[in-house]
Amino acid sequence: MSSDVRPTVVESAEHDLLVQLIAAEQVRPDRNIPYVGDDAADIRSELDALEPSWTDTARVVRAPDGAIAGASVVEWDDSIGRAWVLGPWVFGDGAWNELASCLLDAALGQLPDGVEAEMSGEVANARLAALAAERGWTASGAAHVLVVGEEVVSRWPGNESARLRAAVTDDLDAIQPLHDAEFPNTHTPAVRMISEFATIEATADDGTVTGYAAGRIQPDGEGYIDYVGVVPAARGKGIGRLLITALAPELLEAASKKQVALVVNDDRVAARALYASLGFAPVTSMVGYRP
Repeated sequence: MSSDVRPTVVESAEHDLLVQLIAAEQVRPDRNIPYVGDDAADIRSELDALEPSWTDTARVVRAPDGAIAGASVVEWDDSIGRAWVLGPWVFGDGAWNELASCLLDAALGQLPDGVEAEMSGEVANARLAALAAERGWTASGAAHVLVVGEEVVSRWPGNESARLRAAVTDDLDAIQPLHDAEFPNTHTPAVRMISEFATIEATADDGTVTGYAAGRIQPDGEGYIDYVGVVPAARGKGIGRLLITALAPELLEAASKKQVALVVNDDRVAARALYASLGFAPVTSMVGYRP
C-alpha cells in the first residue's frame, strides 16, 4: 500500500458496506470501539443518531485495488466544545501503523476551532492505546460496561417510595451542583438532562434533593442509565439502590431491546458493589483518551 495515503469521503453507495466492515472489527475486543455496538444493525442505528451526520464526517482510506481499508467517524457539539472520535478502524491485518494516524487526523481536521476531542477503546485495544500515547494523549482509568436484563429486574422487590419523584426544570438549582461535581466533564449539562432524559430524584423528609438518576433509550433500542448521583451526606443510606431500582424498570418498559446498560468507573468501588448486588453483569471494559 502506498505511503501517500489520503482519507476521502465515503461514497453513499458504500455506507452499508462500511457498516459491515466496522461490525467485523467490533466483535474483536482488540479492535473494539465502545458506544458503537458490535452488530451491524445496532452500529447503523448508533451512527445514524450522530450529529453532524456520520455520512458527512466518515473518512475512509483505500487499498490499491480501491477496497476500503480503514475508516474513522467524528461527532461534535459546538455548545460544549467537545468531540468524540469513533475509530480509527483499520480492516484486516498489517496496515494499522500506516493508516491509523492519518484516519485520526482526518477526523480531527474536521473539528471547529476550540473543540476538544477524545476517543476510547476496549481495554484490550492495545493499538489504539499506542496511537494515543504516540500523540501524547492521556488515558483515563478503566470503566466497566454493565448490563441487566428484564428477567433479573423482574425479581427486584417493588419500589413505591414516596421519597422519589420525576425531576422537573424547577429542580435545576438543586440538581446542578451535584451533577457538576459528580460529572465535571460530561457532555450533558443538568438542564439538558432534566428536559431530555428520564430523570428521577430522591428527596429527604424536608424536600431537599438527596440524589438523582437519569437515563434514556439508545438508538439501538437499549435502555441506558447515564447518570447516578447522591449527595455526600446521604451516601450509604440506600438512596442509590432506590434510584436504580426505580429508573431501570421505567427504561425497560420503553426499550425495544429488553435490557439496561450503564458504565461505572473502576475506582467507584461502592457503586460497583451496588450494581453487582442488583444483578448487573459485566460486558466489557474501556479506556478513554484525551489530549
